[in-house]
Amino acid sequence: MFIRIKISLLLLLLVLAVSIIGCAKKDASIEALYLMPVGGMPPVIAVGESSVFETEELRVSLSQVKKPGEAGSNMIDGLLEDGYIIFWMEIRNNSGERVIYNPSLTALRDSRNGYRKPLDYTSLYRIASRLGKESVRSLKAEVGGRFYDSNERLSSGGSVTKLLIFRPLPGGAKKARVVIKELYVGTSTMRVDFPFVFRELAE
Repeated sequence: MFIRIKISLLLLLLVLAVSIIGCAKKDASIEALYLMPVGGMPPVIAVGESSVFETEELRVSLSQVKKPGEAGSNMIDGLLEDGYIIFWMEIRNNSGERVIYNPSLTALRDSRNGYRKPLDYTSLYRIASRLGKESVRSLKAEVGGRFYDSNERLSSGGSVTKLLIFRPLPGGAKKARVVIKELYVGTSTMRVDFPFVFRELAE
């Protein structure tokens, strides 16, 4: 009787081991998720892998940094591996007025009520400090000045391209959007919504 129980336990352990190995193989093959722009209604449209808002006065485009090495920073590479969502955002001022962009009026939202604000320098420095001296050096040498931290002011004909960095979303959502609540063009304001859907990213 004892031998039968022992054999049954061994068989159960073997089945569990096979299941775990199978899951591990499956997890290893799961492709990373990224945000793919979807074709909205003008003035927001999908152009390749970018979401673009364009009027006669203004052009704003978002393109996600999907893989390590694309932003030229070891710290950014580490954030990507930890699930942070990072975009290159370009703003072109085609108007005759001054454009002001305030990153604190921007948010990343998903279809399951996930909500993230872009990280500023203080938040990034705290993250880098936890990761170690090498990350702090990378932040200062490679990231500082390359991401949206405070107000950007663009004169007529001016443009700027920097990173927007968001903490990971909770997960489980199928859709997301980046919302700029207010973007100032002279004395008027614009609200911009960039729609995305989650897709798997091939290695």
